[in-house]
Amino acid sequence: MTKRKSGGFVDSANQFLAQHRLGDWASIVGLAIGLLALFVTFLAWRAATRAAEAARKAKEAVYRAQGIADVSALISLLNEVKRLHRSRNWEMLLDRYAKAREMLMSIEHSCPHLPQEVVSRFPGIRVHLRGFETKVEREMGKSGSSLDVTRFNAVIAVQVDELCGILEGIKQEA
Repeated sequence: MTKRKSGGFVDSANQFLAQHRLGDWASIVGLAIGLLALFVTFLAWRAATRAAEAARKAKEAVYRAQGIADVSALISLLNEVKRLHRSRNWEMLLDRYAKAREMLMSIEHSCPHLPQEVVSRFPGIRVHLRGFETKVEREMGKSGSSLDVTRFNAVIAVQVDELCGILEGIKQEA
C-alpha cells in the first residue's frame, strides 16, 4: 500500500476549506436554497388551490346557466303545449309532449346542482305528459274529440308554475 504524501493537493484544499470555513458557508447556502425552494413550492401549491377553486366555481356557473336556459326553454315549450291544446292541434302536440319529456330528463341529468326535492318532481311531470300523449293518440282516430283541454291546460299550468319556482331558485343561487 502506498502512503499518501502530506502536503498534497487534497490536504491543501482541506486546509483552505477549514481555514475559511467554506463548508459552513456551503451548508448555510444549501439551507437557504432549500428554504427558498420550500417557499416557492408553497406559493405554487396556493396558486394551484386557488385555480382549482376558480375552475370549480366556473363549472358551477356553467351548470347554473345551462339549467336556467333549459328550464326556460321547457317553460316556453309547455306554454306552447297549452296553446296547441286550445287550437286542438293534436299532431303537433304529440311531438311537443315527447320533446318536453326529453327536456325534463336532460335537465334532471345535466344539472347536478339542482336539489333532490326539485328533481323528484320531474317524474310526476313526465307521467302527466305521457298520460296526455296516450289520451290524445286514442282520440286522434275518432271523429269528434271528447278531450277536456281545459283540464289538460290546468295541469300544465300547475307544472309551469312549479318550473317557474325552480327557475327562480336557480337564478337566486347565482
